[in-house]
Amino acid sequence: MKLRDYQNDAIEAIYDWWKTNKGLHPVLVAAVGAGKTVIMAALIQRLQRDYPGVKILLLAHRKELLCQAEEKLIKIAPELTKKVGIYSASLKRKEVKPVTIAARDTIIRALDKLGVFDLIFIDEAHNISEKEETGYQKIIAHFTRVNPKLSIVGVTATPWRMKGGAIYGEGRLFHGACYEVNMKELIDRGFLCRLVAKRIDEGAKADLTGVKITAGDYNGKDLANRYESPGLIRATVTEWENIAVKEQKRQATLFFCASVEHAKMIAKEINNRAYKAVVIHGNTDPEIRTRTLEEFTRGEVDVICNVAVLTEGTDLPITDCIALATSTRSSVRFIQICGRGMRLYDGKKDCLLLDMGRNLEFHGCLDQIVPKKKRSPISKVKDCPKCGEILPFFAVVCSCCGERFAPIPVKRCPECDEPNKPNASKCVSCGCLLVSHETNASTMAVFSDDENSIQELTVEKITTKIVETKGGSSFLVLAYHCGELQIYYKRLYLGYKSKAGFFSRAEWIRATKEETPIPWNAEKGHELAEASDIWRPIKKIKIDPNDKFNPIKRIFYVK
Repeated sequence: MKLRDYQNDAIEAIYDWWKTNKGLHPVLVAAVGAGKTVIMAALIQRLQRDYPGVKILLLAHRKELLCQAEEKLIKIAPELTKKVGIYSASLKRKEVKPVTIAARDTIIRALDKLGVFDLIFIDEAHNISEKEETGYQKIIAHFTRVNPKLSIVGVTATPWRMKGGAIYGEGRLFHGACYEVNMKELIDRGFLCRLVAKRIDEGAKADLTGVKITAGDYNGKDLANRYESPGLIRATVTEWENIAVKEQKRQATLFFCASVEHAKMIAKEINNRAYKAVVIHGNTDPEIRTRTLEEFTRGEVDVICNVAVLTEGTDLPITDCIALATSTRSSVRFIQICGRGMRLYDGKKDCLLLDMGRNLEFHGCLDQIVPKKKRSPISKVKDCPKCGEILPFFAVVCSCCGERFAPIPVKRCPECDEPNKPNASKCVSCGCLLVSHETNASTMAVFSDDENSIQELTVEKITTKIVETKGGSSFLVLAYHCGELQIYYKRLYLGYKSKAGFFSRAEWIRATKEETPIPWNAEKGHELAEASDIWRPIKKIKIDPNDKFNPIKRIFYVK
């Protein structure tokens, strides 16, 4: 099996991390659909070849992930077939081999029976709680105690928790991200298909006013009560039928529901309309679940209505419609659900997202979601009045039909580029103070794409420097030289745990060549830039000389 270039890069990045960060544990961040299991399988194959006798434990919390890992590993490295075992009560297998793929909830009761491991992989590492008494932490503590030199690698598409922010950084299990590949990059390169969303009638959306919040998300019982309304069920299925089936000719839909009863009600309504819908949930018999997924893949089932079962570790590329008939405040869960429809499949151009749960309104665009302490005070999406396409709130042109909108006045943060209300004095995302003097504001472009002030320039070279803040931290400044006395700057907050840090890492990946590692601070970034030519060739940049805080509006790289 031939790996994609970024999958090979991820493996090299982990090896580089081990060479330069001894004793520190990395996390690999790869978007939903990037092939995280393939990366782990190929890395295990290489480790078994490079270090014969090495003992590896791959941990996951769902049996689907265990089976998927075994399947990929044997497919990539058939020579390891006899060296791979699964330790899981639900799968009725308790095998300890050189490569053991284990269920978290099974081995927690049998730690003393498993011996010593040299390396632990943790799939869906965002599920690791910081509390010492939880399952993963107990397992890690035990195997670290029996082998102080134990290495741990976390793998996830969403490197943050609903509470607590990023899963890596100082004082956390994972010290940093050794490699990142994001969703937008994979879509642009043709490795994932795009999600498109259409306007949903308000009658098909539940009223969430007054729904209790429990542990940071909507209370399950309250949410179910709102969604288990016969009128809402009919409206939900009607929207799905009109948009997905009749208008867009979608053939394979995954419904994500608020409760088992809700899923049954939706499936019954769909079946009454001469389509075939099947319900699966946590208590569904494993054989029935497997058979249902196989029938769905063969096109014999039109719709699967599921409740918290197909959120992670499910690979159904045929899916061309995600009907999100529930609501979540968890950005991790929202991204994982949407990712179920982004796998490539023959003849599949994109995947339709029908958001009946107001999730896009809450979270915003998928590629812009990062953990934050406060929600933005302004809406994050809007729908095109002409065709109903769901768009970023600040879009000025519909990507579907070309309709143009009146620009929306905003004030962008010079530090993290977060849009704020025009009269905001402090950024809602990073807390940066926003200058708002009328005499200065009148000379600046209101929007980053204001063509009246935008200029296109050629970049001659890029240099870097480190800037120390009064608080003792530092950031990296990229200087784009566009001719004599024409130098424009961009700040990168590498290693920061804030939204600015997440955007800076993404900007670094876009700006540098594929083999360039991601630095964990400004000093390392400057060192990499000084040591070799790491920058991607630039065709041109668009700048606004009137904007003294954020003059660089867009960079066009040579493909």
